[in-house]
Amino acid sequence: MPITITMIKPKGSTGGNRGQLVFKKLADSLTFAIGETLKGYDQDDNEVAKGLAATPILGILMGITDSVGNPIVTSAITPGTVKSSKVSSVATGTSDTYYGFVEASRFVKFSATVSGTLGSTNESDFAGARIDVDSSNTTYDQLLESTATRTIGTPANFYSHGIDPGGASQALASANLLVSITMSELEGVKE
Repeated sequence: MPITITMIKPKGSTGGNRGQLVFKKLADSLTFAIGETLKGYDQDDNEVAKGLAATPILGILMGITDSVGNPIVTSAITPGTVKSSKVSSVATGTSDTYYGFVEASRFVKFSATVSGTLGSTNESDFAGARIDVDSSNTTYDQLLESTATRTIGTPANFYSHGIDPGGASQALASANLLVSITMSELEGVKE
């Protein structure tokens, strides 16, 4: 049985390499994980917090770093050995220690895990639906199928490009959507 990993991860972009990494401080007293949806427009001190459904988002957390952008490793490095284990989640305190790189481009396509059954609401399994992060269940690294909409004027965080065909893992084909950011706080609110 394949292992299911919930997260939102990049799958490519439209129009060539059009990614836009933004370096931000992670807000105090929260737990962050790579692949989560983040917002920054209503935060103090250039910080980011968890993104919410039906509101503008900054993007997806791609890496957790120190204040100068260096990756944080999970344990001490021993000279002469290879170390590839980096922190993938962190609970922030109040010491302003953790920062992150956020993919904020609306041109990047992400493969997103979806909670609920794809296709149950407004043909969520086809391109053209708009859908939100699952913030109502505090699951910021996946989308909530029941929020899928095709109604003009109804806000949603992401635009669906249809079911992810799986790429390297065909096991993901029925559970993930290819999405891009549609309500970017960097570009104003567009529906």
